[in-house]
Amino acid sequence: MPAQQALPWDMPQPEALAELDTSQIKLDETSLAGEYLEKYSQKGGGADKTFGIREEKGKYFMGRKRVIIDKDSNLFVDGKRYEGTQDLWELIVKNKPETGVCDDNDVINYKKIIKRTGAMINLKNPQKPAGHSQGYKWVNFMQPIWEKHLQEQKQ
Repeated sequence: MPAQQALPWDMPQPEALAELDTSQIKLDETSLAGEYLEKYSQKGGGADKTFGIREEKGKYFMGRKRVIIDKDSNLFVDGKRYEGTQDLWELIVKNKPETGVCDDNDVINYKKIIKRTGAMINLKNPQKPAGHSQGYKWVNFMQPIWEKHLQEQKQ
C-alpha cells in the first residue's frame, strides 16, 4: 500500500509562524480580523463561504491552504505575509465587497492569495472553478482570475 501523501494544510509552517497564537483572533471582535471573521457566524452577514476563509478545528483555511492570522490581522499563506488592511479583509470575507475605495495593492494581494491558496479551484475537479456562478464576486473578481489561471495552464 503506497504511503499517504501529505495534504497542503498538513505541511509544516515556517517556525516563526507556527508559534503565532491565532486562537484568540476569532474571539477578539475588536481586531480587524475578528470583526470580519465574525461575519461568518452572522446569518445574512454577507460572508463569502465559497472563496473566503473557513475554520476547521480551530485553524483557518482558504482553498487548499492554511491561513495564519497574527494579532495585527495580517495573513500568512505558505510563509508569505499579506498586510491585513481593511480593504483586503473586505475582499476576502464579503460576498459583495465595497471596492470603491479599495487600494490597487489590496486587489493585487487578494488575487495573489486566491491564486496561492487555490481558493477558486474546485477541490473535486481542478478543471472547474469552485463556485461558478453569476454572482457579483464571481463576475467582478473571480472570473478574470480564473480565466488568467486557465491561460497560464495552457502555456
